[in-house]
Amino acid sequence: MALRTFLRFTLVSLIIITHYRIHAQTAFTTGYYQISAGLYTECCGIAGNDFSYELPDENQQFVELIIDPGGTNARLTFLRPDMFTVFRSPQEPFQPFPGFPFSFANGMVFSNYIRFLSSAPLPEWNSWSYTVTNLADRLAINGTAVSAPNGSDVPNQFEHANVVATLVPNPIVLDYVARNGTNIQFHFSGRPPYDYTVEFSDSLTKPDWQELASYRAKLQTIDVTVTQPLTNAQPRFFRIRQQPCDCR
Repeated sequence: MALRTFLRFTLVSLIIITHYRIHAQTAFTTGYYQISAGLYTECCGIAGNDFSYELPDENQQFVELIIDPGGTNARLTFLRPDMFTVFRSPQEPFQPFPGFPFSFANGMVFSNYIRFLSSAPLPEWNSWSYTVTNLADRLAINGTAVSAPNGSDVPNQFEHANVVATLVPNPIVLDYVARNGTNIQFHFSGRPPYDYTVEFSDSLTKPDWQELASYRAKLQTIDVTVTQPLTNAQPRFFRIRQQPCDCR
């Protein structure tokens, strides 16, 4: 999800427009999604038992979906409640095994679904097959993964079934715009985990966006004040782009 806030400055006018950027080639939106329903299953320790968990739970509450700029490739990551730590399985009491990381790259993006397939077919070790379906600001996720065994009693077969996750709105808060002498100033705050890039252009008819500065909110909200000179009341447009920071 790349959120842009636009500003147009002259001596007498100010225009603010906010919208979400959605990739033209696909119905999917890059961003963080909060899990609201689903079932997660682990199998098959020494007794061959399945352990099923209703989602969301204390280990899985969010997923991150990132679509590349071309709209043809994707990455899906299951996240713990901090929206930062990648979910790994199995959990306690099977430490010190690091667990299988539920982050899948090279997803093939189609008009209304994405397929994540490992190079090795199931049920080979460290293999997976996941499908993400677009539900209009929600995702439906189903898939299976198999990790290399780490002991006879440690689960190494995993499944997500009927997982539903809703896009998390994460607006940039723009709360101050003022003229200060010959300068214009504006203040915004941005929540983690995102990168925020301030860009400017002298036209929206034929925009030529140039980067002014970039800021990272990795673990906590950032507060930024941008100061720019006013020159002969020449119109200038500013935008703030918000993108997942990919900083885990």
